[in-house]
Amino acid sequence: MKKLSAADGRVSRVAYFATHPIQYQAPLLRYLAADPQIDLEVFFYSDFSLHEHFDPGYGVEFKWDVPLVQGYNHSCPITCAPAIGAGSSPVSAKLPC
Repeated sequence: MKKLSAADGRVSRVAYFATHPIQYQAPLLRYLAADPQIDLEVFFYSDFSLHEHFDPGYGVEFKWDVPLVQGYNHSCPITCAPAIGAGSSPVSAKLPC
């Protein structure tokens, strides 16, 4: 989706990288995407937080009940990311491929 700025027709292209969709970042990303002077593309290392998953910190399985990726362009280009579970994190995990 091409956006135009009001001043000179130039758009700032922004690539935002994150380990996974995070509930408190979603409103910020929607806000940036709504700005006609910003062409935002978000890249996630993993999409585990979009599905029911086990949180070792709380010891329970859960799924977010808020929209994490609606309202902005996003992708998860690395499809071979390891599963997130007890004792691992998306930051420290190594790609198996």
